[in-house]
Amino acid sequence: MTLDSILIHLPERVSKAVISLNKPQITEIRLRAFSPISVTCSEGNVIFDEQGREVTAEKGLKLSDTELEETVNSLCRYSRYSYEEYIKEGFIPLEKGGRAGVCGSSFSPDGKTIRFTKITS
Repeated sequence: MTLDSILIHLPERVSKAVISLNKPQITEIRLRAFSPISVTCSEGNVIFDEQGREVTAEKGLKLSDTELEETVNSLCRYSRYSYEEYIKEGFIPLEKGGRAGVCGSSFSPDGKTIRFTKITS
């Protein structure tokens, strides 16, 4: 799995910022609604702004809940229902064995079937 294969699922402004950050060996991109986006790379955890400059958390690029939902839908190839069993386990499978971790609010109407009502990270 390449970084480019992940960036295509992110909002364009986020993808551009990650590319501008120009960090080697990015192994993780953390997205949380209304919180700073961060990447984990060989240098550690990095928070950045829309221009790809390292900044403090207060100035970090943030993702709206709508952008996060759109990212999840893209990762699920716009068929979120078909990924529901995976999402219940806390991830979305990606190509070449990668995974996108998922956290959020859920409910269980019958005590067995868990449904996510909102994904928050």
